[in-house]
Amino acid sequence: MSSKLKRTLQDFLPPRQFEKFMICLIYLRGGDLKKIAELCKTDKHGSHYYIQHYQKYFTSLRWKRLNILEIGIGGLKDLMKGGASLRMWKYFFSWSNIYGIDIYDKSYHEENRIKTFMGSQSDPDFLKEVARKVGKIDIVIDDDSHINEHVIKTFKA
Repeated sequence: MSSKLKRTLQDFLPPRQFEKFMICLIYLRGGDLKKIAELCKTDKHGSHYYIQHYQKYFTSLRWKRLNILEIGIGGLKDLMKGGASLRMWKYFFSWSNIYGIDIYDKSYHEENRIKTFMGSQSDPDFLKEVARKVGKIDIVIDDDSHINEHVIKTFKA
């Protein structure tokens, strides 16, 4: 797609509709996770270099029905910010349910196949309640506090 056509569509369509349109094009070209990440504007690509690893390990799981939990939705206290990686996972894992945990209310980002929970990853009771509501969790992506003690508590729960 030419950059001129892309800019025209971007000016014409609301941001989420443009994102969905571009995702359709990416699927037609093979569903590259890096392109999905760039389109969703997640920080998982670029300087963090996570995408290449996710692509390697998750591609074989892509078309399965999974429950995926991401700890840390992003955007800090701004309720409308963050959520980019939740949408990235939704678009990449087309048949999966995506769940997100954050210490701030991020319910703004809920949509079909994306559900959020507000609570702390260092609270074992909260994590157990999330697991009870979600059921079997197939993939956990911890991108929250980056504090070792919290990560250990999360996986013990």
